[in-house]
Amino acid sequence: MSSEGTEASGAKTTSNSVETFDYVKALDLTEGDEDLLRELIGLFKEESTELMGHLESAVASGDCDSVRKAAHRLKGASATVGGVKIAATARMLETMGATKTLTDADGILAQLHGLIGEYDRATDFSGKEPQ
Repeated sequence: MSSEGTEASGAKTTSNSVETFDYVKALDLTEGDEDLLRELIGLFKEESTELMGHLESAVASGDCDSVRKAAHRLKGASATVGGVKIAATARMLETMGATKTLTDADGILAQLHGLIGEYDRATDFSGKEPQ
């Protein structure tokens, strides 16, 4: 069995069953409007690049409040477009910023980069149906 699969719901999953992209949930949030969903995904991809830059700078400078704020924005934005794993990982950084403990924040940032890459691949519709 491979480490990736597709559930009956259409949500792309990994071996631990936590979705990279939950299409059904994201489509539900747009009340079934696929065009709106695709537009929101595009906006998220742009915003996530900006937010990751803010997070990297904040972590590098030890600015816990900025880490908390940027992670909170990333968490909310990703949750609205079906980025379940991104939201969960961003929540970890948000908590680290709130508790002023940035131990392993670099590792969490690396995870986020990987998850955003997975999300980008899962949402690269390019004329095909979402995965």
